[in-house]
Amino acid sequence: MTMEHAAAAVPASRVDATGVIASSPADKDGHHFQKVVAEEAARIQARCDVFEGVLASSALPEDASGKVRAAIGKATLLKSRKFKQFIGLCKQNITPDGSTVVTAQDLAGFWDMVLLQVEDVHSLFGELAALQANGWTVVKSPVSVQPKSGGPRCKSKVTPKGKSRSHEAAEKTRAEARKRLAQAKREARKRTPSGSSDTVEFFVVGS
Repeated sequence: MTMEHAAAAVPASRVDATGVIASSPADKDGHHFQKVVAEEAARIQARCDVFEGVLASSALPEDASGKVRAAIGKATLLKSRKFKQFIGLCKQNITPDGSTVVTAQDLAGFWDMVLLQVEDVHSLFGELAALQANGWTVVKSPVSVQPKSGGPRCKSKVTPKGKSRSHEAAEKTRAEARKRLAQAKREARKRTPSGSSDTVEFFVVGS
């Protein structure tokens, strides 16, 4: 996905419920954001290491092992592509090459968009932790039951059992992150001068 070269609206600095490192003051330069990215990459790698160890040492159900591999894959993609790209922007801010000017405000806006995907990855690991605490029993979606005989159709749903509050909170966090990403994209388009050809690639990790 291509995001046009524009800084999105930047919220106040924060550390969210998942413990994600967040920083948005526009006066912080490439040196600051390089440190932020390095710290966040280390946190994500630590979570990957934990669940890679689980995969290696435990005989997980197929559904659970698939979720673990998917989360690790998304985290790896985030680090290898999005973080690497953002570090490149930080270097351009620190040592401009004359072709593209990357301001501190640009970095704050770009990091805020990357942060939405960082939060999504952490929410995936949060779901895995809840799943592990539940004995790796995957909660199934409600099933609609159709009547066998004729007459008016009615649907009854089988309510899943044991759905933890932490799992519901993780789902809510991911939904809110997607909404903020959509808003960030709209703000970026509004701030882009007409006819501008500068673009920055942003690859969405997960949905």
